[in-house]
Amino acid sequence: MNRRQLATEYTPGLTTVISTPKKLVVDIIYIAGQLRSTSTQLLLVMNEVTHVLTKVNKIVEKRDQTHGNFDDNLTMIANLWGTYLGVEISAAQVANCMTMLKIARSAFNPTADDYLDMVGYSAIAAALHEKKNK
Repeated sequence: MNRRQLATEYTPGLTTVISTPKKLVVDIIYIAGQLRSTSTQLLLVMNEVTHVLTKVNKIVEKRDQTHGNFDDNLTMIANLWGTYLGVEISAAQVANCMTMLKIARSAFNPTADDYLDMVGYSAIAAALHEKKNK
């Protein structure tokens, strides 16, 4: 693989080609700057994701206070739905169905709350799965 191929493979969008030792130093400094910029952008995205997850955690905790423990609440819903439909349904399946409900609603008029609820129900389903498989 030649220098141009290496430069383009490891630094997409980089148009300079390393041709002399002096240019190599300049290019390394340039690449380091690009990596620093990319790292900063990644940190900003991760901060946004962390903010959303923190927000979802607060919502789940609040719902726990107003609607009771999510496990108990979803188990009760599963029993009601199971009786109505004549099939056995688990609390995790209720959480998955609620996630799908939010996905369907967001197809027509998406709101930030829909996405927060999707994450919340998915997190609850994951917690129920972990609890079941301990």
